[in-house]
Amino acid sequence: MPIFFQGVPGRTAALPDVAAQGSVTLVTLDPNFDWANQRSIITGVGVALQGNYQFLHTLGNDVYIYAFGDRVGSVTISGLSMAADCNSQDTSHGAEMALEWYNENRLASRREPIRVTIGLQTVIEGFLVGTSGDIVDPASRLFRFSYQLAVIPEKP
Repeated sequence: MPIFFQGVPGRTAALPDVAAQGSVTLVTLDPNFDWANQRSIITGVGVALQGNYQFLHTLGNDVYIYAFGDRVGSVTISGLSMAADCNSQDTSHGAEMALEWYNENRLASRREPIRVTIGLQTVIEGFLVGTSGDIVDPASRLFRFSYQLAVIPEKP
């Protein structure tokens, strides 16, 4: 059986596909979070937004609704970090780069919100308040991470 990719497990190659024209970027982050700088890819985005309200039930079966605006929402960004790309001689793991990105952009280090763009036009701004991560597969040296952002509701 021929060996297509020979090398150390955990190294990754990016193969640009010129035949997949017309694809749309699912999510981008500002400040920039990409393969070249973090050796990581974003695999998921979760958004949770909720109103702040109260229902009051009365004896006559009337229901009064009081709306107080919106609560602080959350955005969760998850991804995978790789050990290295096939051409790199750098010994740092993508997990280290992802943690460094967190430290540089967390709420205690940065005044401006992170801009998460979903698709081309939907922008959600939030403050980076937490991260978590774990090793997915020790043999391939994959690291799974997630970032938690607090989203301040917009004023009407």
